[in-house]
Amino acid sequence: MKTACNKKTKTLLFITGSLFIFNLFFLNSCGLESYIYLNAPTVTHNFPTYETLADYKYFEFTTMENSDQPAFQGTAVYYKIYNNYSTMASQVSSISSLASSSTNESAAAAKMIDTYGYKQLGLRKGNDGVTKTPLIERSDSGKQRVYIRLTNFQDSDAFKAVVKVKPDDGSGTYTAEHELGIPMRVENRNSFDFGRNDSSKWGDDAERNVLPEENDALGDVNYSSSFSDEEKNCWYVDLYAVGVGMSEDFVTYYSNVLHLGAVKIDASQEDN
Repeated sequence: MKTACNKKTKTLLFITGSLFIFNLFFLNSCGLESYIYLNAPTVTHNFPTYETLADYKYFEFTTMENSDQPAFQGTAVYYKIYNNYSTMASQVSSISSLASSSTNESAAAAKMIDTYGYKQLGLRKGNDGVTKTPLIERSDSGKQRVYIRLTNFQDSDAFKAVVKVKPDDGSGTYTAEHELGIPMRVENRNSFDFGRNDSSKWGDDAERNVLPEENDALGDVNYSSSFSDEEKNCWYVDLYAVGVGMSEDFVTYYSNVLHLGAVKIDASQEDN
């Protein structure tokens, strides 16, 4: 009788323990966030380097619209300013290595934003800063083609600083209606026209064209005290594109990154 009672007790304990484990698993499972996977943009149409001549010193790529993901918000463009080319090349190599090898598709974006401090590209339309996060809003009509030129060259409309977006449907060239505005540094206050800071010539715009500083408050500059004579007054601006989504509980998700290239801006020249 005593043995039978022990068996019943052990059976009861086993059933109770099993129910506890099941309930714990079930409750925890209900509380898990749904994972959002975003496909990254993959196509660049013009990939500038520090050696690119001024007329081709622009970035152009096609977005990946992730139409199957309601949480997808659009495509962000991130940048970083360097005064040392080798430093930029080293950090780009680190980001690109993660982008090509990591099983976590957002690892490269985390490295770019959290470790190296890349900032989202800003905009100005007229005299007003335009905050767009992400820069390129999602389109339910299909992929979009994006053109970005950071600096002005020869005061020509063909080579002006601008961000343009149009449907990537082979419909022809960009028009004025495709212009989002002038690309600006984070917080939309300062431009990338570092060589146009003579107020007698450029007026109020000269205040926006300030040079990056060693301890720049905007946090978008990697300043190295070591640089070559050729790099004096020169700045390198590196760009990446990344798909961005947000869950219902306001958690931000990133796709893998697409390197858009980098341009050199010579602050000793008014045209870049």
